[in-house]
Amino acid sequence: MKQTLLTIAMFMAALFGAQAQTSKTYTDYLVVTINEESSTPQSADIKVSVADNLMTFALKNFCLIAGEDKIGVGNIELDNIALMPTDTEGVYSFAVSQGITITEGDLEGVDMWIGPAIGEIPIELKGTICNEKLYVTIDIDMMSSLGQIIKVQVGNPIDNKSMTDKVYADYLTVTINEESSEPQVANISVAVADNKMNFSLKNFCLIAGEDKIGVGNISLDNIELKPTDTEGVYSFEVNQNITIAEGDLEGVDMWIGPAIGEIPIELKGTICDKKLYVTIDIDMMSSLGQIIKVTVGTPIDNTILFPKAVEPTYYTITFVVDGQTISSEQVEEGAAITVPTIEEREGYTFAWKDEVPATATADVTINGAYTINQYAITWMVDGEVYETQTLDYGTAITAPTVTVEGRIFDGWGEVPATMPAHDVTVNGSTHLDAIKSITASSTTKATIYDLSGRRVNSATRGIVIINGKKVVK
Repeated sequence: MKQTLLTIAMFMAALFGAQAQTSKTYTDYLVVTINEESSTPQSADIKVSVADNLMTFALKNFCLIAGEDKIGVGNIELDNIALMPTDTEGVYSFAVSQGITITEGDLEGVDMWIGPAIGEIPIELKGTICNEKLYVTIDIDMMSSLGQIIKVQVGNPIDNKSMTDKVYADYLTVTINEESSEPQVANISVAVADNKMNFSLKNFCLIAGEDKIGVGNISLDNIELKPTDTEGVYSFEVNQNITIAEGDLEGVDMWIGPAIGEIPIELKGTICDKKLYVTIDIDMMSSLGQIIKVTVGTPIDNTILFPKAVEPTYYTITFVVDGQTISSEQVEEGAAITVPTIEEREGYTFAWKDEVPATATADVTINGAYTINQYAITWMVDGEVYETQTLDYGTAITAPTVTVEGRIFDGWGEVPATMPAHDVTVNGSTHLDAIKSITASSTTKATIYDLSGRRVNSATRGIVIINGKKVVK
């Protein structure tokens, strides 16, 4: 279901008044200014925890960037920062000045952290916070040690005039004369400001089999939201006359709403961050002789509460292959974990050593590794298996020495230099050693002549005469 965050003034008051401690990580751009010179923006994560209107603040692994070099400062952490409501409901301010000792970070590639070496220094931290955004400035007074004040800004000032929008998608059912239609998916847009809601159901149609009968766009503004007995759930109810506007859905040529003109409509329901439930009674008695009853969603279960945290908890999910981090991202608690695509490597098989959780429930590191494959090389002599070897991929191949009684080995065919990523068969052949055959069958010593009739001591390659027989050697 497509949802963007519904932040409204009266919802936000509950966020910072919660008794249980809640945590959130804000990610935004950080800019450092030293001696009026500002650095290139860098991405930074700031973790806050809120309980009893007090906030803890942690900016870890803060570095100064000088070109491609990182100068480690350290971890900036402050506790028990009071949150004060501003004139904009749901937006809180904070300001604190105190001495702290910056602790050592643990960012890979940074060997030295200057913060711990300096010791306790004055720091001023102030800003504003709401459910969606954090804006903070940090003045780090290093005049006594480095002769300068490091000014840090994360994010931009919060816009106090923003209106929030949200789209709820759910099943819509139409009932006419006690007969209900098959459910259809509908999107309802709401916009909220100053405890008032604008409501819009566009391209509303009656479904008759495969046909769509266009009614039109139903829009109502300035609907008052009232808190219910269930914290975080708000109710609304309005009766007024409206003119249904023409829709723009492709395939619908006629919209009956605009043709009917102004008609009474009753809209009521409940809403929270996760869900919208609404009923709409469209009074068409004077025109069509009937009331069209529309229901979107189902009643909100009292256990579904608008979140009291600054935002849901996020966990860091890290994937490591052969000791190298290939992916590290923050995943919302309960959200599905996406496994990164692993590059195929010739001659190797990849496997995750650790089980990959289906959803994020804690910070986790998942390790994987490539394992070298082994392949078989079969040596064939005269069509029969002479020897079989099993070698790792890429291993140098050494051909075996062939010895066959009474035969001479002709050599191997093409032999790879190293073991490829597949099984290999190499063929070789032999031929009869004619001299050994003749001499082995003779009872007397062999007499050898060349073709010119001269007696020789041993046979050379070519045609010779052994014991009166021509032999090819």
